[in-house]
Amino acid sequence: MRFLLPVMVILLSLVGGCLRCNDATQSTQGLRSGEAGGVCHRTSDCERPLVCVEQECVQPAVVNPLPPSTNKPVLAMPPKRVPRPILVGGCLESCERPEDAVHHFIGHVLRLERDEEVVRSFIDTSLLVHNETRHGDGWAELFLAHRLADRSDSIERWLKEWLKWADLVVDPLDRRYDDAAVKVRFKDQSQYVVDYQRPDLRDDSTMRPLARVWRITMKKRGLEWLVASIDDESKGTRSSP
Repeated sequence: MRFLLPVMVILLSLVGGCLRCNDATQSTQGLRSGEAGGVCHRTSDCERPLVCVEQECVQPAVVNPLPPSTNKPVLAMPPKRVPRPILVGGCLESCERPEDAVHHFIGHVLRLERDEEVVRSFIDTSLLVHNETRHGDGWAELFLAHRLADRSDSIERWLKEWLKWADLVVDPLDRRYDDAAVKVRFKDQSQYVVDYQRPDLRDDSTMRPLARVWRITMKKRGLEWLVASIDDESKGTRSSP
């Protein structure tokens, strides 16, 4: 019995050692097979392409990528363009030719549902002369003094007052542009002068000074032809077109 006890201890030790060998063999075989899940302490313990993460061999696809290098210069985003109001003109292709500018200007003025901002886009507010009153000079001074709000208000007041005549047109059919009502008096590369025979208006005391035929001068500003002067008072010097 005394002899059997040491023998049994030796046998149990051998059996335990074999079991540990089998576990290590299985773990090594798992690494050699390239399968994830093996125990590791560093990436070199894993079969390629596996890497060691938290003592476990895993596919590199699940490893968090390195943060981007902070040595690369950071490009600043360009500032957003702030839309600015058009101070002079803005009629674009509608006034690229003087004939078109006259046509569209008068046409927009006579519309029953007109857009005053569109009408304004045909006017050179830096030059406008109305019956010898040089409104453009005053508006230019307000601009140079950085009083843009006062300038805009003054232009709006003048435009509303001038457009009152268009609200008195008698015949609805006259609320459209008529080539026969316009006669060209002078034109060159920078100036286009026409006489315009206005339509019949309802009787109104404020409109009585208006002439039957008006003189309208267009001048070129950049690529646009804009209204530079309007003479609509009765002077008895013009005949019908």
